[in-house]
Amino acid sequence: MRVLISVITINYNNRQGLDRTMKSVVAQENVAFEYVVIDGGSTDGSANLIEEYKSQLAYWISEPDGGIYEAMNKGINNAKGDYLIFLNSGDFFLNKHSLSKLSVYQEDLIYGDLLLKHKKTTTRTCFPTILEKSQTWHKSLPHPSTLIKREVFVKVGLYNVNDRITSDWQFFMLALFKYEVSYRKVDEVITLYQTDGLSGSSSNEYIKNMERLNFMKQNDDVFSSDYRKLMLLERMVYPLLKSRLCKVLVKWGFMKSLDFRILEHIERGEV
Repeated sequence: MRVLISVITINYNNRQGLDRTMKSVVAQENVAFEYVVIDGGSTDGSANLIEEYKSQLAYWISEPDGGIYEAMNKGINNAKGDYLIFLNSGDFFLNKHSLSKLSVYQEDLIYGDLLLKHKKTTTRTCFPTILEKSQTWHKSLPHPSTLIKREVFVKVGLYNVNDRITSDWQFFMLALFKYEVSYRKVDEVITLYQTDGLSGSSSNEYIKNMERLNFMKQNDDVFSSDYRKLMLLERMVYPLLKSRLCKVLVKWGFMKSLDFRILEHIERGEV
């Protein structure tokens, strides 16, 4: 039986990016899908653009919300598909067959690769066929190229609206390692992802790491050994990372810039 896919786009004051995203969605062929657009009350003309596409939308709304994860939850609650995929404004499917390449499988999570669009370069990010906890600290599944079966949201719940950046990562961690849902890797590049979003900003790295550490601590029953190993490693390398030599190497560009606030929290036992 042919499944229905709900494509959900979240937008706030990104009319130009939204236009590119919507064009790539409505162009999809050989797949049954509906399109849901959640706009956070934009003031840049986004709502007018959405109006132009309304005949091709299953649901849309433009109103203030509490942030990206509240908007994503709103999209879930108004979607009717057997599978859901989030393609936020600015991101777009690479070609008109992107969705159909994923839709022929039946696992709980079906994912492909991403093209990451930086300011001056574009690189392919590949995701492994076998997913392990050790791989997912810095690199979880890609929302813009992952189909999520509706039943997974019933098992795991909706996105955590109390955190700013990592709730999508948290969702996949719980789905994979607590509820042990099935998954399949498709060896195709599905989506181009713009790295200028909230989670892609280097200035938010501190917040991202703190949210991840607290999540692991709160879910100690699932991640206890991984959390303790991570804490042990951080405590072992802490004196080295705080050393004058390390700071000089960072300043001179021989090492990646470090956020020492994370290490200070660990040293005080706060995470």
